[in-house]
Amino acid sequence: YGLGVLFMLGRYVWRYLKLRSFLQKGEWERKEDYILVSPLQSTAPFSFFHYIVLPPDLKGTAMQHQVLEHELVHVRQWHSLDILFAELLLIVAWANPAVWAYRLLVRNNLEYLVDQELIRQGMPKKSYQYSLLRLSVAPAGLSLVNHYNSSFIKKRIQKMNSKQSFRHTF
Repeated sequence: YGLGVLFMLGRYVWRYLKLRSFLQKGEWERKEDYILVSPLQSTAPFSFFHYIVLPPDLKGTAMQHQVLEHELVHVRQWHSLDILFAELLLIVAWANPAVWAYRLLVRNNLEYLVDQELIRQGMPKKSYQYSLLRLSVAPAGLSLVNHYNSSFIKKRIQKMNSKQSFRHTF
């Protein structure tokens, strides 16, 4: 068990250092409440704490605003803490299959929350869904971050288009 914890911790540290190096190599533009990073290599858009990475090929496109708003929700709601918590839990309980499922569910739920918030703010649903589809073919990025695209795009679009059930609270 201890060797597994050491392996998972080493994996986590290696991924963090890789992410840090990736962020340092990009061009930075400091904004009011985040830092916009233009990477030197192609990657999917993502956020990590107050860093938002937008690939240069998105600049000046119609999707840029939607992607930026999406990542800003991740930044403002501190979703990186949720992901780090799930990763740290995985280090400690790596042998438990439920923890691996929990990690995936946390990531999926964060994307659902962002989608819901953007639609609530008035983001045009159809164009947002099209941008999700277009970016779903972008190269996979780093694993400790909140990605704009993900493999469960179909479920996200279905959820955005479904009627919200009435929740009765007491």
